[in-house]
Amino acid sequence: MDKREFQNLIKNAEKKLEAAGIESPTAEVEIILEHLLDVERLSLYLHGAQLIDDSILGKFREIVDKRITRYPLQYILGEAWFYGRKFRVTPAVMIPTPETEILCDLAINYLKNESIAAPEILDVGVGSGVISVTVVAELPNARV
Repeated sequence: MDKREFQNLIKNAEKKLEAAGIESPTAEVEIILEHLLDVERLSLYLHGAQLIDDSILGKFREIVDKRITRYPLQYILGEAWFYGRKFRVTPAVMIPTPETEILCDLAINYLKNESIAAPEILDVGVGSGVISVTVVAELPNARV
C-alpha cells in the first residue's frame, strides 16, 4: 500500500467513525492500527503504509465496521490501558475507567503517605484485576 492509499484509509475510517458519533475518531483509528500492526504511534505514521497487507486491511475494516455499531473498542481489541499498563478485557468484565485510575492514585498515595510498610488490600469483585495489579505494581510490599 502506498502512502496516499494509507492516508485515504485513515481518513475514510475517521469519517465513518465520526458519522457514527464516535467522540475521538482519529485517536481510535490510530489505536486500531497500532494494535493490528503492533507499533507505536510514531512508527505508524513513518512505516504504516509498508506494514499493511491484505490480511491486516481486512481486519482493520472489520474492526471499524464493528466499532461504528458503538460496540466498545476495548472489547473489540480485547485490551484496555490502565495506569500505563495493558490489560486483557472481555465483555465479562467492566472496562477500566479514568475515574478508577483516580481511585488507585488516592489509595496508593494514602498508603505511601501513611508509611504502611506492607499494606493488606481487599479487592472485592475483581473483574479485570486492574486495581489489584496496579496497587501491587506500585507498592511491591502490598498483599492483595
